[in-house]
Amino acid sequence: MAFIDHTFNLSGNVRHQGLSLAQVEVFLYDLYRGSFEAGGDEAVASMKTGARGEFSFSVKPGVYRLEVVPDGKTRFLAQSVPEVKVTTNTSLNISLSTGCIVKGQLATGYGFEGNRSELFTTCEVIALGIEPTSYKAISPVDETGAFSLIIPRGKYYFASRSPRFVSTDSPIFNVGSDCDLTLGLPSFVTFEGEVVDHSGNPIEGAQARISPSPSSQNVLFAELNMHVGAVTDSAGRFDLALQEGAYDIAIEPAAGSTHFALKECEVEVAGSPEVALRRRFTMQEGYRLKGRVRFSDQPLSQALIRVQATGTKAEYIARTDGDGRFALSLPGGTYKIIAAAHPKDAPAIIIDGHEYSSLAPWTRAIVVGGNTQLDVELIEGTALLGRICDDAMLVRPGVRVQIFAEAIEALEVSDSGDQPEDGSSEPKTEVVSKPRRSHLRVVSDAALAAGAADVPDAPDANSTVLASGITDGEGKFGIFLSPGNYWLVIHRDFANAKHIRVGVEPVLLDVTWHGWSQLSFEVVGDRGQCVPRCQVFYHPYGQEMDDKPPLASSAMPLPYGYVMTNEEGHCRLTLPAGVYTFKFSPPDAGSYGPKVIRQLSISSDMSRKVTLESKQVSAATAGAKKGNVIPSEAGREED
Repeated sequence: MAFIDHTFNLSGNVRHQGLSLAQVEVFLYDLYRGSFEAGGDEAVASMKTGARGEFSFSVKPGVYRLEVVPDGKTRFLAQSVPEVKVTTNTSLNISLSTGCIVKGQLATGYGFEGNRSELFTTCEVIALGIEPTSYKAISPVDETGAFSLIIPRGKYYFASRSPRFVSTDSPIFNVGSDCDLTLGLPSFVTFEGEVVDHSGNPIEGAQARISPSPSSQNVLFAELNMHVGAVTDSAGRFDLALQEGAYDIAIEPAAGSTHFALKECEVEVAGSPEVALRRRFTMQEGYRLKGRVRFSDQPLSQALIRVQATGTKAEYIARTDGDGRFALSLPGGTYKIIAAAHPKDAPAIIIDGHEYSSLAPWTRAIVVGGNTQLDVELIEGTALLGRICDDAMLVRPGVRVQIFAEAIEALEVSDSGDQPEDGSSEPKTEVVSKPRRSHLRVVSDAALAAGAADVPDAPDANSTVLASGITDGEGKFGIFLSPGNYWLVIHRDFANAKHIRVGVEPVLLDVTWHGWSQLSFEVVGDRGQCVPRCQVFYHPYGQEMDDKPPLASSAMPLPYGYVMTNEEGHCRLTLPAGVYTFKFSPPDAGSYGPKVIRQLSISSDMSRKVTLESKQVSAATAGAKKGNVIPSEAGREED
């Protein structure tokens, strides 16, 4: 292992028909950088092209993605380079194409008349491609309801999005040239919420977030990020405009409140636009868990705090402020707490040309019975470095590696000085004076060396993840941990979890991963066109997958779920050996019908091209079946 720091030049030019394009924004993303601590997909660098259309980034070895975003006042379309592997100085040319100008107007419907003038405030229109491209474009709407988009030719969903209303309508338009559109907003139901405490007193400053209830049949809502939010006034009230349907409602208390969050799922919203729908929400009071996260006596901002109730799936999340402080409201109970630094505040270490965040996550178990003060001091961890290969010694890129604590030490906590909410004078914080262990037991080195039968129980799908990472293009991963005993799980392969010990010296762990295979699908139409945004459902053969996926369970031997094809019609799954059923569901508004592979045995890596029939062919095949005519092979369900 060598500690080195070398970079390469990733450069290029942006052109259109051979002409250089200046002042075009170029964003750089690290393809394999990401974990639950890091948050979302953020650009690691950006710049505008120079006078000759040139750009240049100094990068470490790795795999990157480039996004080129031209000025919205031109006809140029945004362009993505999905994967650029950098092992030396790399140069590439990016050619932009032009699209169609779509101008339009939002037309209001009925309902929510009292604040209709606010409907267009911060409103935007989204175009999402169905075929032949999944291109996505967003345009703000001005105060008159006008918008303008640049998109390539094709068939699109159009939707409107606003922090003031939820419209689940998504009309479909074929765009073949410059055009003008009128998008009508639906009739809205005015949803009036009232948030109170258990005594009926209004709660001011609570944040309500409302989104369409998820299901595998309305993934479009999730793709379009359809949700609205509001803050309660002094009377504890808020109002929003919602289209009829089922919604999930989450309410968070204001900062400093002793109330804890509540969530209600599948709340039916229906009624007349002329009559408001009213609903009362009662927030329960709990205790304040407050604390500060530091490293070397310096506060850490944006550190992630995860608090999980033991025995349930309830989880509370907070971020530290600029002074490293956090605060949460919790009901009384026993909790696991995990604190992880934001990468921007963690000292970076370069190992073999790869940059890692060196602060170890911190975890403890506490019992909350009163207002509680908790101070967290993070330390630099010990490197756990490794590479994942299969039986043929081929590396496994893009595979998630998860770390679980073998045991979580209970922490002695102190009362924060605030009085309990019931007015009693005695603090209710339970002080734990000696370490406790979770259901995972600690065993000696000698016992493990001797292969003792009482090796600690491995984690399962319901266990709490302490830290995670993703293997890079060379199958490598690196995670920093404090000294202790841990379990390492690759992907969701809990059956082959590896027990590891971390001391003060770096741990090198090369893993040959057995049993799980990577399955790649290329989904195309019957004329060879790629099919983007096709949902690929999978479940064990002989079992049916409900509309809603079930909760994770260690009793379930084989996984099921769905993935979606990218712009090129490709998707990749990582599955344990077994026999599965696959269902390919292209967008309903597209030209192709669904297809089922009823029985497919997975025992090794494989790539497969799946051809979908056009709906006209599918209809003709269905007619042939009704007429007792033997259908062609293309119309049959595959085995």
